[in-house]
Amino acid sequence: MNWVASRSRRTILLLTLFAIAPWIACGSTGRDLSKSERDAADALYEEALRYSANEELYSALVEVESSLRINPYRAEAHELLQDLMLKLEAAGDRPKGEALRIYEQHLEDHPDDPLFVCLFGRILYKSGQPDRGFIHFSRALSMDAQETCPNIRSALADYYRNYKKDKKMAREFESRAELTRARNRLRQDTEDNILDVAAHVRYQDVVFAGGDVAALEARYEALSEEYPEVAAFAYLNGRVLARAGRLEEARPFFERAHQLDPKLPWALDAKGTLVLKALESATFETPEDQEAAEKRAFEQAADLFRKAIAADPNFISGRKKLAEVLLVTAARFGDGDAFVACAQLLDESATLAPDHPEIHWIRGKMFLFCNAVFLATEEYRDALRTAALWETPLRQDAAKALAQIEGLTRLPPPDAYMVEEYLLRVESEDPKIRAAALAAFGHIRDRRAHLPISRAVEDPDATVRLTAIDVMDKLGMIFDESAVVLGRMLLSDPEFTVRGRAARMLGRFEQKWVAFYLIQGLADDDAFVREMSIEALRQVSGKDYPFDHKATPDERKAALVRWKDWWNKHAKAFTRQSPDPAVQEKP
Repeated sequence: MNWVASRSRRTILLLTLFAIAPWIACGSTGRDLSKSERDAADALYEEALRYSANEELYSALVEVESSLRINPYRAEAHELLQDLMLKLEAAGDRPKGEALRIYEQHLEDHPDDPLFVCLFGRILYKSGQPDRGFIHFSRALSMDAQETCPNIRSALADYYRNYKKDKKMAREFESRAELTRARNRLRQDTEDNILDVAAHVRYQDVVFAGGDVAALEARYEALSEEYPEVAAFAYLNGRVLARAGRLEEARPFFERAHQLDPKLPWALDAKGTLVLKALESATFETPEDQEAAEKRAFEQAADLFRKAIAADPNFISGRKKLAEVLLVTAARFGDGDAFVACAQLLDESATLAPDHPEIHWIRGKMFLFCNAVFLATEEYRDALRTAALWETPLRQDAAKALAQIEGLTRLPPPDAYMVEEYLLRVESEDPKIRAAALAAFGHIRDRRAHLPISRAVEDPDATVRLTAIDVMDKLGMIFDESAVVLGRMLLSDPEFTVRGRAARMLGRFEQKWVAFYLIQGLADDDAFVREMSIEALRQVSGKDYPFDHKATPDERKAALVRWKDWWNKHAKAFTRQSPDPAVQEKP
């Protein structure tokens, strides 16, 4: 009996495939339906939804295909059809990849229709090919004439968010798995050779990257108590405390490690680091006092790092830190001999450890110091290439350095003395140069930046306008005039990304009268803008009234009433300080 029923369902399925073929193969005029045709298609679609909710997949398939024969341009019906096909494929009741082939045929028949480009992107995404899917979503957006298929823009935004989320989750999963493997391997290394300090240091770094600091503290506290006369364990206990930001608690352990073994390179390295840390928190009455204290500290730290290297010529951490001290001495005091010593030390270190990321990192700093930009770029890239997953701070620093070098090759370095240069470049005819000049203002605390930013919000290029909003954020331009500018961008900018970014920026303001703009943002035609507006509105108002940015227009309109009522109730109190006359009106 089951076999008969199954065969009957397969027969229905094949028949519906033949029935659907005509509107797959030819371009229908489904966008010009009469009201009765549209109502009939809608009724069949609603019936398909009911069947689908009850897991009656074959019945749902028949109804949605009937709906699409009447209106082949309804995106929601296509999405339901795709989902049903994929479910049947997963259950083994349909050949694998058949849904993908059907929509590939759609695209061949309608190559210039943004709807079918978008639908092909969706089936690619759903079939486990998110990269290809996103390419087609982007292509559909560039083709869309807005009136043709207004839902493509919101679909692109939704799938882009999911795509980024999926990619991030996959990376995080892989990272966690790699960290777990490294942690287990290094833990075993420390147990096999309990006095191998380098193995313990690597193990600590992996555990810190994973975040399980409490267990690490307990382990090394127990080891230092079990072996009170072993310098390595005193050092390792102190290192855990220092990595956790508890330097004063770590200091006695480093001192004890040095007392137990004056030639232990790790203890000498730690003492030198503490000398430099003390300099960071010191206060001085005059610049002369500061300069004298810095010279003494650099000399003392350099001496400790040299002793660590003398105790172990292969001690890379000491080499890297000594090179940093020499480079800072050369830069701070114009000491040419210190720079030569730094270069020689790094040449030796690169020979000893050609794939050590910290050596590449400090060599990059040295080359950048003497304006050898190309060589610095190569070193920073090698630092990224050789750094392990758990060496996150070093990877981040190398990435930032590369970004800075890229900026240096395009514009002068961000510096208060270069404001006049940026003011000239922000008037360039090239929008890329205008955007780069605005971005440079984000690094300069100079009031002269406010005027070009206020002009850039009306720039004809969307990238320049987006950059202007980002720079306003970096400069902390959270004052009334900025709120008015952002509010008007939210309400009138032609680019949905600019409107969304303006809404998000308004969420940083404490002035509750900016809710006037955000409430109107809830009625925007674009789902992304509505999402940014509701998030910002909840931050500004402190309220959490329900509003689904992806709901139907009627549902959104009903939810919007609650927010408008809240505004009307408090408008008098909110709008007294607003410089925008329009805010006095009801949204």
